[in-house]
Amino acid sequence: MEEAKGLRSQRKGVLTRHIRTLNKYLIEEDLESVKSRLNQMRPVVAEIEKFHDSYMESLSAVPNVSEESLREGEVWLEKVLTEYGEQVKRAKAWVRAQEAEFKAKTEVTLVTGAAEGGARVKGGPDVTTVLGLPKMEIPKFDGDSSKYFKFTSTFENVVMSAVADDQARLTRLLQCLEGEAERAVEVCQSIGGSEGFMLARNILKERFGMPQQIALSTIHMLKRKDRVDTPAKMRELSDRVTGALKVFATVGNSIEVDTNEFVKSISRRCNTDFQRKWKRHALKHFERLREYPDLRIFSEFLSKEAKLCSDPVYGDEAYPIPEKSMSAHVITGVRAESYDDGMACARCNKEHKISECSQFRELNANDRMKFLMSKGLCFGCLRSGHMNRDCTYKKTCEVPGCNSKHHTLIHGGKIVRKEGAGDRGGSNASSTFTK
Repeated sequence: MEEAKGLRSQRKGVLTRHIRTLNKYLIEEDLESVKSRLNQMRPVVAEIEKFHDSYMESLSAVPNVSEESLREGEVWLEKVLTEYGEQVKRAKAWVRAQEAEFKAKTEVTLVTGAAEGGARVKGGPDVTTVLGLPKMEIPKFDGDSSKYFKFTSTFENVVMSAVADDQARLTRLLQCLEGEAERAVEVCQSIGGSEGFMLARNILKERFGMPQQIALSTIHMLKRKDRVDTPAKMRELSDRVTGALKVFATVGNSIEVDTNEFVKSISRRCNTDFQRKWKRHALKHFERLREYPDLRIFSEFLSKEAKLCSDPVYGDEAYPIPEKSMSAHVITGVRAESYDDGMACARCNKEHKISECSQFRELNANDRMKFLMSKGLCFGCLRSGHMNRDCTYKKTCEVPGCNSKHHTLIHGGKIVRKEGAGDRGGSNASSTFTK
């Protein structure tokens, strides 16, 4: 018993000297020495606890030992661990602050190493790997499942590979979240430490990183309604489809997807020239293999078209960019019709022309005209960007005996314009469309 008590006291003395030295390094702001001393203190504390347990076990076996003696032994260990914990907490907080300041302010100049082709830190020795790379920003994660893999891989490479302390990792993780993702892990901040960090990662994975969620979010992103009407947007779409293929390969067949409809919905975002080319390509593929092309083949086709339309010499011919100062209809009747094909219906926002919309057709001719005026659509072609007097659409009303320059669906419609309606009202000039 006395031997265990002596060993316990001896290791306590060693720990005390470590703490004094640690405080000395803190005053001197010696970062590496502080980190080294913290590592040296851990095994000493473990030995103190081991010898203390041995001593208390022997003490408990002594006949008629008092409760007060046993309590004094436990108080002694509690005091040692409390002092140690406070010192370590203060030192680790200082280390984190120093490392954050170093990353924010220090710029390391790299020059070519002369000996083995390695990198040299200016003012320092040769190294075999490149040190001091520019600070990498971690994009904030808001809960968009399609961005979950990108965020987690970046966080692991930038933060977890450089920081070993889970409390510091948790702090950095919380700084990288916003919106729904931030709200989902708020409770982890109060838990802290390794438990809080692991809980936060598990919540993010279960809430935003499940295969089904990632796949659905990726599909939704590609089926957006916005038009792909410039070479830059074409390249962006190509990159997104390529990325989607990688996502699907990672998460597996977690959901059922109608590939043909999915590909068609993506292609409809592009201009009519592209859609026509893709249809020919898809039909040739079907004639040859008796099956329609999948997303991988569409991605390859899209990538080639994106490169073509981005060519500095022939790119504009492959994918004309609509001029902002001109409406699509003013250029030519053909271009006007092509540019608006595939746009979402102004009445129900589905992917068809307004002339094919059941909700629009349910209206009477007067209400159809009112709706067209409220949306600034032409009475001749039912498209945006101009009014009836400027329309280059060649078709006329198909009601027998009419042949006037208005769309068949508003034949017989009548609108009584208010006084002072202005030029906009005059641009859709006719008040009544009948023969």
